[in-house]
Amino acid sequence: SSDLYLLAKSYNKNDIVVLIFGSDRPAIEPEYPFKTFYAGRLNDHNSLAMLYNALDVFVTPSLGESFGMTTLESIACGTPVVCFDIGGAQDIIQHKINGYKAIYKDSNDLANGISYCLQNNMDIFASKKFDEEFCMNLHKENINEVLNS
Repeated sequence: SSDLYLLAKSYNKNDIVVLIFGSDRPAIEPEYPFKTFYAGRLNDHNSLAMLYNALDVFVTPSLGESFGMTTLESIACGTPVVCFDIGGAQDIIQHKINGYKAIYKDSNDLANGISYCLQNNMDIFASKKFDEEFCMNLHKENINEVLNS
């Protein structure tokens, strides 16, 4: 949340709305410098797609992410992603093209990434290497290679 306070130095508190999803409102709610809403858990694809499409930018401040399914979902819905340059994000996000990869554990750079995505029109796309058919064909090729060796 320190990155939100860094953003608050550059933006009016009415310019940004924070939407937190994936968890319910905490018992002790942290103070944020912007209006904050909690969407809780969304369990169906349509609700998730509508949520991602409603966002101007998706921020995933995870410090340890093996793949980053939410990152891929956001990109697939055309929403830029700001994240730390770790894990699966390294393969999914093309820096300053479909998102922003901030320096690991650097709240200032994460805030810079949010500003960058809000201020720039980004060409959002999901790489073909994450396409279901493409992945299945790669698996088939690998299986055939093993079977034929």
